[in-house]
Amino acid sequence: NVFVRNERAWKTVESVRGKTAVCAVYAGFQAPDDRHGVWNENLLSVLRAEVAALRKDGFRVVLLGDFNSHIGCAPGVGVPGNHPDVNRNGKRFLDFLDDCHCVHINGRADLTTGLWTRQRGGFSTVLDYGLIAFEHISSVCSMLVDDRGLFPSGGSDHNWVFLDLEDNFVRKV
Repeated sequence: NVFVRNERAWKTVESVRGKTAVCAVYAGFQAPDDRHGVWNENLLSVLRAEVAALRKDGFRVVLLGDFNSHIGCAPGVGVPGNHPDVNRNGKRFLDFLDDCHCVHINGRADLTTGLWTRQRGGFSTVLDYGLIAFEHISSVCSMLVDDRGLFPSGGSDHNWVFLDLEDNFVRKV
């Protein structure tokens, strides 16, 4: 599982108000034959264990990255304004959210500006997400998806996602 080690990176930060662990994630793209299915299942399995351990140690856990997951637009589950389809990675991703008691911030219109995290050749979609545990959602000030291309992307077809967190949050003990 060398790829699992290479496709996520954790950074922890401690302040007088609490501890935060942020993980950058890349899940394999969703091919029609699901060739990266085992890869993604293994990655999410490792992340589940890490999220549980960090939360047990009192960390507010945040995950950001390209989950290559289409999760549709159903209220309370998907992202409003998104395409209606849910792919296999999307199902895995939604199960991960449930298992880890997390929520994706993309679906929160009160917190998120912008929609399309990937744009290429006239096609726009949401594949990249910001996640946080339910009990810490109140510490999210805002999230910006730069789907207008205000910040240089360095040639990537993925747009920048900026997450602003308040350093004042409830610690789960």
